[in-house]
Amino acid sequence: MGFTTTNPDTDDVERSASKGSIKAEADGITFMCQVHLPHKAVVNSAIVYGNPAASAETWFLDRIDISTQVSTEVGNGNINTADLTAANPVIDNSTYGYMFWTTDLDTGDEIWSARIIYTI
Repeated sequence: MGFTTTNPDTDDVERSASKGSIKAEADGITFMCQVHLPHKAVVNSAIVYGNPAASAETWFLDRIDISTQVSTEVGNGNINTADLTAANPVIDNSTYGYMFWTTDLDTGDEIWSARIIYTI
C-alpha cells in the first residue's frame, strides 16, 4: 500500500500489512500516494477503493510540474467511484510527477487500494 498521510502532523492511522489497507484513527486525515506510470501512457480511468464510510470523501489524481511544483488535476471522484474522463490523460514523466490525494477522512474510514487503467 503506497498511501501515507499528509495532514495532520501526527500519525493517527492503522496500517494493515495483511490487507494492504490504511485506516484513519482520527478525523481530518488527508492521504496521498505517489503514482508511477509508463511515459506516454494514456489514462482511461482511475479509482480509489475504500470501505463504504470512506465513499463520502473525494480522491484526486494530480500531475505536478517538476520544475515549478504547480499541480493540475487529471481526475477525481468520490472514493469507490471511477473517473472515466481524465483531463491531460497522456503521462509525461519528463515534465510531471503524479499522485493521488484525498479530502479529509474521518475515524474508521479506510483506503484499500487504487487502480489506474491506461493504454500504451
